[in-house]
Amino acid sequence: MRNGFRVVIACVAALGALVGVVSPATGDTGDATSQACRAGSRSGVTSISGATLIYDICIEAAGADIDLYLEDTAKDGRRAEAWMVTSLTEYEIFEVTGGKGDWDDHWLFIQEAYVQVKVCSSDANLDRRCGSPV
Repeated sequence: MRNGFRVVIACVAALGALVGVVSPATGDTGDATSQACRAGSRSGVTSISGATLIYDICIEAAGADIDLYLEDTAKDGRRAEAWMVTSLTEYEIFEVTGGKGDWDDHWLFIQEAYVQVKVCSSDANLDRRCGSPV
């Protein structure tokens, strides 16, 4: 349980760094990018056994700005995968393995502004397991 607690603390700290600190009085993050975010924007954490994905999706006038942190939370030989789900398609964006984590960011033009992300794990593209899109 001790390692699980460390993972939760690390995820909460990373999410705080990713989405910034929100002022309780105004709801303002103080970040210029956040000021441009529109309805449909969201941040959060989603995980499955062996993988955690922290996401910040900012819907702007020209498209969607997506910041991600993906972590392989189990040294089990499987890799953690971040997937993009849009109104047009679904595809893997990036992956990490070996109990490591990494940041990534993407930009989608307005044609694909409906966007969700999901976390998966696989054994080199075999036996893929995924969470629900968020």
